[in-house]
Amino acid sequence: MKTIYISILLFVSLLSSAQDRLSFIKNSGIKEGVQRSIDYLNKTKVITSEIRNKVIFITFDFDDIFDEAQAEIVGINYSTHIPTLFSQLNSVSGQFEMNEKFRVMFYNYSKNIVIVFFKGSNFFDQNQMEKLSNQIRISKKDLMESEFFKYEKGNDVTLDAVENFISLEKKNDKFVPVRVNTFDLKTFMEVWYGLDVNEIPVGQAKYKRTNKK
Repeated sequence: MKTIYISILLFVSLLSSAQDRLSFIKNSGIKEGVQRSIDYLNKTKVITSEIRNKVIFITFDFDDIFDEAQAEIVGINYSTHIPTLFSQLNSVSGQFEMNEKFRVMFYNYSKNIVIVFFKGSNFFDQNQMEKLSNQIRISKKDLMESEFFKYEKGNDVTLDAVENFISLEKKNDKFVPVRVNTFDLKTFMEVWYGLDVNEIPVGQAKYKRTNKK
């Protein structure tokens, strides 16, 4: 009985710890978006266990937070290598570093998930984020040397860019997906909307026309 009780406490403790990994996010809508992006990554079967055992980056782009319609927009994408092209992993701390003037923040959510924030610092308690990130150390051996996700090659003025994205727009104080280019639509709809999607044929493979007399 005592063993069962200890196991339950351990499970609750681990669950609380996972939830607290996002406690530095001050905006509830952004926090929900980050959590769902993690749930989506954890649930999809498109990504093999070999890739999951490496580091996957989830990037949130607040760079163009106001579009022409004055709507708050947040872009999300997944990658395995591109963020390492403009940052450096500190071998001692296991944290990613880059010049502060670029306003890019790296957060070690787990040993296999690193969240990258382009700007949007007003949404976060940065001191708490740094403290929580320092609890997880990323190892260089877990980094991939190539990009797993489909991407477009950059040029002299632009970086390589993955083609997958989830675009969120703020509506009625909530951030909701308004445009999606994803690698697993079924799982996306399940995680973000609670819908079980199953595609079926329109009809018979061959349509026979009936002649009317």
